[in-house]
Amino acid sequence: MEDADRSRPYAPWLWSLLALFALRVLGQVLVAFAGVRFLPPTEQWMSGLLPYRWLLPSQLLILVLLGKVAADFSRGRGLFVAPRRSFARVAPGLGWLYLGSMVVRYVASMSIHPERRWFGQTIPIAFHCVLATFVILFGRYHREAFAPGGRAPLRVRKVARAAGGLLLLVTLLLGVAGCTAARRRHRAAMLNAPCTVSSELLGSWRGQPWTQLDPGSFHYRFECNSRYVLSAQPPKGAR
Repeated sequence: MEDADRSRPYAPWLWSLLALFALRVLGQVLVAFAGVRFLPPTEQWMSGLLPYRWLLPSQLLILVLLGKVAADFSRGRGLFVAPRRSFARVAPGLGWLYLGSMVVRYVASMSIHPERRWFGQTIPIAFHCVLATFVILFGRYHREAFAPGGRAPLRVRKVARAAGGLLLLVTLLLGVAGCTAARRRHRAAMLNAPCTVSSELLGSWRGQPWTQLDPGSFHYRFECNSRYVLSAQPPKGAR
């Protein structure tokens, strides 16, 4: 069987996984640099292993590499489509090891930090599972190239397809649940945070005697965690 005939069925799956990871990178960029509030806060996107100034370039390099792999599979030719025994031997085991380590990490995180149960700070874990699935599919393609007849037995293919679909579904659900739980925790923390109330004078009236102040120049400032601020002026005539 030609490489193009074998590789092209994999291409939609690889592009889908690449798109999911790209959304993860974009989401963290929007939170870190644009300050969007409808997404979970920065700490929910970080695993703590790398500072963000190093994490972002590595994520961009991963996107470029995965894009090259997916493009080769779409074309049916290229460096990552030509069957290689090294890929067939290493990639499947590496992908499953990667995925298994994320399962262990999830269990350990929920055990050590009960306050995270069950979806707290799971965004990095979910998208590591996306990358692991990409590696598993890539390795499966190369392993099939050296199987008798060029393809794995039908029963094996069906089981692998079902397992891949289930894995992708679980990863999506875990990612969505993690984002939702993180946002809810953040809102709850903000609502329960201690707030301060202070009064300020408008700049043009500072230093003036109290009896000469216009009531409209005096306002109250309500601040919670230095993030949510509400200013209010008393009604005319109030002192």
